[in-house]
Parts: sequence; structure tokens; C-alpha cells
Amino acid sequence: MRVWPALPITTERLSLRPLEMKDAPEIVNLISSREMVMYTLMIPFPYSLDDALSFIVNSKRSFMEGTALNLAIVPKDTLTLSGVIGLMGFEPNHNKAKVGYWLAKDLWGKGYVVEGLSALADYAFGPLRLHKLEAHIFEPNHRSKRVLEKAHFRYEGRLRDHYLKDGQYFDALAFSLLSTDLVPK
Repeated sequence: MRVWPALPITTERLSLRPLEMKDAPEIVNLISSREMVMYTLMIPFPYSLDDALSFIVNSKRSFMEGTALNLAIVPKDTLTLSGVIGLMGFEPNHNKAKVGYWLAKDLWGKGYVVEGLSALADYAFGPLRLHKLEAHIFEPNHRSKRVLEKAHFRYEGRLRDHYLKDGQYFDALAFSLLSTDLVPK
């Protein structure tokens, strides 16, 4: 079982904090459009309050078990949940994990996910002592590809017909960031 070092993670503009049950209505509000879940694998559409509550309960359980870390993205200027970012799919024998994230549509293009992802990488490579972070994204998701590139993740390759969503196969693009990669600060 993993013990999580001090949380929240803070940046100049963000606080990344553990999810709380009171976040459920805002999560539903933010991801209740098909556009928000189009390139996500685990978020159903339509998304209900029960879905959000179940996600938070499972996130809290995974947090306590040390198997995943889902954090609310909270801009300091609004203090409201605006997305979720996390680490999951830990492979302790290989010191690696996967990253995932989503952000409210009205905040796209403002650099919040890049900032949060960079802070999460510092947390993963520092206190958690991981060596590699991986991200697999749906091939048509150009915004997410750009986020990963700006956060200095490197493209590793294409996984053909890797995901099945709504009866359609999608290629996945694989990206990674290593603790030894030189990332400008």
C-alpha cells in the first residue's frame, strides 16, 4: 500500500486536491456534454449524479489503497473544481504510472492542464519516486496531444485500433515522460 506524500499539490494558479463528495454536482455539470466525453474511455454519456458519486467513492478507495490518485483541478482565482487530473495504472515493479485528465470546456487553451500535469510529474518523480509517466490518447484528440507536447511528454508511437468506443475503433497515441528527461523550468 502506497502512502501519499503531502497534498494538495499547488502551482502558481492551481490547487490539485483530493476529490470530495461535495464535488459530485459540479463534476456532472462540467462533463454532461458529448463533446466533453468524446475522447475519454471511462466516462459514460450521459453522465449522472450517481456516476459522479461512484467515481468519487472509487477514487477515495483507490487513494486509501494507494492504487490511484485522482485530484480536483481548482484554479486559485475561482476556488471551484474545474477538472480532474490523476495517476493510475501503477506498475510498482517498473516505477511507472499512467496519467489522465479532463478540464471544463470554458477553460480549454489557458494552460491549466499543462501546468497541472507538470506539477503532477514533479510529484510523481519526486516524492513518489516514479521513473516513467505514460499517456495514451485517442488519435483524433489534437488538444490533448498538444497538452502532452507542451508538458514535454515524448511521442512513442501509435497503437492501432487500441480503443473501442461507441462501436468504433480508435488508434491510441502513446506518450511518455521520464524522470531523466531534461524539462525546462
